Amino acid sequence: MKIVNLELRIKDNTLISTILIISFILYSIAIYLLINPANTLQGKDKFIPSILAFILALTTTYLYYRYRADKKLHRIWIDLVNKIVLGEKRIELPEEINNVSEVEVDLYRGIYRGEYRVSLNYRETENKYGRVLELREIKPYLFIALKRTRRNRVEYGEIYYNGMGYYFRYRGIKFLLLPLHVIKPKPRNTHLRVMHERDYGEAYIESRDNSLLVKLYYTREDSRELRLELTSETAPEYLLDIKLCSISESGNKECIIEFPVLADTHLIIIPINYRYVADSMFKPEEFIYKGELLDDKLIIGYKDLELKLTLDIPYARDVSVKTSW
Repeated sequence: MKIVNLELRIKDNTLISTILIISFILYSIAIYLLINPANTLQGKDKFIPSILAFILALTTTYLYYRYRADKKLHRIWIDLVNKIVLGEKRIELPEEINNVSEVEVDLYRGIYRGEYRVSLNYRETENKYGRVLELREIKPYLFIALKRTRRNRVEYGEIYYNGMGYYFRYRGIKFLLLPLHVIKPKPRNTHLRVMHERDYGEAYIESRDNSLLVKLYYTREDSRELRLELTSETAPEYLLDIKLCSISESGNKECIIEFPVLADTHLIIIPINYRYVADSMFKPEEFIYKGELLDDKLIIGYKDLELKLTLDIPYARDVSVKTSW
């Protein structure tokens, strides 16, 4: 069992120094334009640049204090993580924590206008615990993380989690603990069949540790192709709808699809603070797994996921059949 380490993206003291210098210069300009009787600007000519300088100064000051607040919260996060004791299927939280609630969590971090934005909803259940948590029961969840390069950094940018978690307070801050258990891919049905007039397709699916062996059989008349996709009714569409295997001519095809399977249970611990979660880095090396990413996506847990076998029909609605996990 391991805790996924979080890092703040902005951690260069040079940046903070630059912000302070810019803020001081802009404040100085604003004061000079407003109170210095020697300057030649009058009326609106004096008022507009001074207000602009004042607004810019306030903006840089806000960014600085926002950064300082994130750093303070990050220090509390580090202190919390250092005090947690991990067992094989057991978590001991710090002694200051004596009331833990089980919660249903829906977390999404995506990009909006070039910056990360966070949507976080959680609802407490009737289950309450002390500071010792036993993780012997594996509850369904879905975790998706999209790997991307942003500003010369490789990270898991967009994040989606839906499942059970734990809620508690530490040093006045609300936290969520999200356990990512080891779950291997195993669809409920291993034989899927679709038909449309004279077009016909079948898929036989065999689970093999962290992979699926898929055999497609296809009779083509009017359709374009037969394909097997990974979809979900709840996760953001662009994070899924992954084509796993396809065939466009009559015959058969065999595909081996590797899924990422965690080597051990991973724990994500985040404060209920939208800005902090948006500004935190989820580094790929923090997630230890075997197998391969699917379309640059780390997909584990499989809650609400579906395998969909589809006949692509031109000028008509596609014919498909699904199976859950």
